[in-house]
Amino acid sequence: MRMVRRNANNWNIDSRKVGIMGSSAGGHLASTIATHSKGEAKPDFQILFYPVITMMPDFTHKGSHDNFLGKDAKKSMEKKYSNDMQVDRTTPRAFIALSDDDRAVPPINGVNYYTELYRHDVPAALYVYPRGGHGWGFRTNFTYHIEMQFELKAWLESF
Repeated sequence: MRMVRRNANNWNIDSRKVGIMGSSAGGHLASTIATHSKGEAKPDFQILFYPVITMMPDFTHKGSHDNFLGKDAKKSMEKKYSNDMQVDRTTPRAFIALSDDDRAVPPINGVNYYTELYRHDVPAALYVYPRGGHGWGFRTNFTYHIEMQFELKAWLESF
């Protein structure tokens, strides 16, 4: 984030509109940066596709949990990296997209994150597509691909 901001003029981008995007476990990384970073390291917005948000055992993606924190993670670390528990009024605005039929990462991850953003008056958009499973990203064969692109474009243009 700092590197992008420092090079914004050279790269012809607005240093006040630097965001982060992640999918699945990458969504956990993106939301971790969004909720834990300070100053110029904090993104201005976040885009999350079917994100792993929580590290709490009941709702996390076990593989992401174990790879990130280890199989014997302490509860304090699970809480620290459960990003829904780290939302505050300085958390950047968010676009969250997921599928109701995702069997890999429980959709409640994105829903709970949205709820906390809402509770803290952070602008956010939540899109739950009826089907698509996990891992559709920008694949053109995702049933709602065109809708998702239009919704993301409109959201980005809204600020």
